[in-house]
Amino acid sequence: MAKARRLAMQTGNEIPDWRITGDWWDLCNCAIGCPCNFGSDPTYGFCEGVLTWLIRDGHYGDLNFTKDLAVVLISHWEGNVMEKNRDFGFLIDDRANSAERDALERIFTGYAGGAFGPFQRRLTSLAHWLARESVGCARTASVSAT
Repeated sequence: MAKARRLAMQTGNEIPDWRITGDWWDLCNCAIGCPCNFGSDPTYGFCEGVLTWLIRDGHYGDLNFTKDLAVVLISHWEGNVMEKNRDFGFLIDDRANSAERDALERIFTGYAGGAFGPFQRRLTSLAHWLARESVGCARTASVSAT
């Protein structure tokens, strides 16, 4: 939790340029075509889901991501997705070194801005980050873009 508070105190001037590319997929308990994606209420009044990224390439400042690292976001909220009502937990590939884990944490918690910035702004408090763990992520298939 101390790390999350420290990240929250960053100013915009301290955030390096970053970019990630790769594959993304998600799954939740809502009806197919999750209404939350369109700003509507969840099918059953709450949404629980898993969003997964396989980062094939990217950087955070001078730090390069080159290992096909995985990040998994576990989410839960009740009511409309646009309200401040979210709980998140996330898992970072244990092959990431310390600097990569810190950078990925900043990116995926929204403190580095960009596409994930809204995640941070939708939490009711930093206490709603459920967990950040490093876990083994085994590739069971090779997917190549054609």
